[in-house]
Amino acid sequence: MATVLLTAFAWWQTRARHPVLPLRILLDRNRAASFAALLVAAVGTFGVFLFLTYYLERTLGYSAVTTGLAFLPMIAALMAGATVFAQTVMPRIGPKPVVPLGRGLAAAGPADADAAVAAAWNAFHAWSRTTYDEKRRILLRAADLLGQRAAGSRQQAAGSRALRRSGP
Repeated sequence: MATVLLTAFAWWQTRARHPVLPLRILLDRNRAASFAALLVAAVGTFGVFLFLTYYLERTLGYSAVTTGLAFLPMIAALMAGATVFAQTVMPRIGPKPVVPLGRGLAAAGPADADAAVAAAWNAFHAWSRTTYDEKRRILLRAADLLGQRAAGSRQQAAGSRALRRSGP
């Protein structure tokens, strides 16, 4: 049905006196390719949000509000990344090498998505089953490791060990 309607729209626009979309602008290869890339990106984004909403609400049992809040980090990352990328990379190298690279990365991203989702899910469940003392021990150990790497000294590790001995 969508193909029939799109074909009818294109036919109508070729005969209209003042068309909404003059089809002659699609004769420019660069412009037509950018429109096609935008269409693919929009369809892909819509699909991600649609099916991720189904997954969060029906499989994980999230409410509509919780699902919306769960989308906020992804949306913020997309906005921040697009803004930084558009201001720094695009003016330097232009869209011709960037668009195919982005499409390739977007296509390759889901290749290992199942493993990433499974690992995150297992980590979440393992974390939710740990006791308060185990969580505290894990976080303090992580702070020890990060402190040793960041400063390269044993003083931060000793301070973290002293905190561990002090208790809650």
